[in-house]
Order: sequence, then C-alpha cells, then structure tokens
Amino acid sequence: MIMGATDGMSDIVQLDGIQYRALVALRYVNACEAICKGMRTQRAVNDFYFVITLRGFIEYSRRGIWFLVWASDEVLRQAEKPTFKQPSSPPLVEMDAMINDALGQAKVPHLINKLEDINEPFLHCLHARVAHSSGWERRPFTGE
Repeated sequence: MIMGATDGMSDIVQLDGIQYRALVALRYVNACEAICKGMRTQRAVNDFYFVITLRGFIEYSRRGIWFLVWASDEVLRQAEKPTFKQPSSPPLVEMDAMINDALGQAKVPHLINKLEDINEPFLHCLHARVAHSSGWERRPFTGE
C-alpha cells in the first residue's frame, strides 16, 4: 500500500507485489538520475566531489536492480520505511557479482578489479582520497 497526498487529501493506492517491486526500483532509478545530474555539474569543476558522488551513483544503481530482481517481499516492505541505519540489501560488491552473474558474465564483482598502475580495486579508488585530500580536490582527476 502506498500513501500520498494531493491537494491536501490522502490517497491510498493498492499495488500488487510486482507493481510495488517496480516502484521501489523506480525510486532508486530516480535517485540515480538525480545523482547523475549533480555529478555532471561538478565534472571538471570539483573533481573530488565528482569521484565521491560516483561511488554513490554506482551503489544506488546496483541497489535498485537488486530490489527489482532479488529482494524478498519482506525486504520490499522494509524499503517503504527509509533509514540510514543499514540497507536491507547485500553489500555493494556482492550485488555487483549477482548482477554480473545474471548477465552471464559469471558471479564476479568487477568493481573490485584492480586498476593498472594503482594496484587498488576500482571501488576503493572512489573513496580512498578522502583521507588524503589535503589540496587534492583542487587537482583535476586523472585516475592517479
């Protein structure tokens, strides 16, 4: 059941399980779109912000797919109550492996592939600079 307000009145719409699953996934897709729009405004303006936000974009896109395909009905019910405590979906790397497996690419999380010349997983490179950011945010992102 989804509740919403229009013109000061409450509307209640009954959704079946498939419709509700699609609604939860659509919320994540909408969040991804908003994150992507924000990222576009910061590319080459504030590359530090861009790189940190990219990690959030990747996580929200994977989480939306996970809710659409794998979430149980109970987990979907929990998704209606937003929380920052802990997501009810698996860790990001595990979701990435599940999605790749479903796409026929084996159950391998490509997000942890090491980048050449850096020798660190791609995902770690998206937040590792936070601890070492003295002045970094003013330098253009080159992957180094």
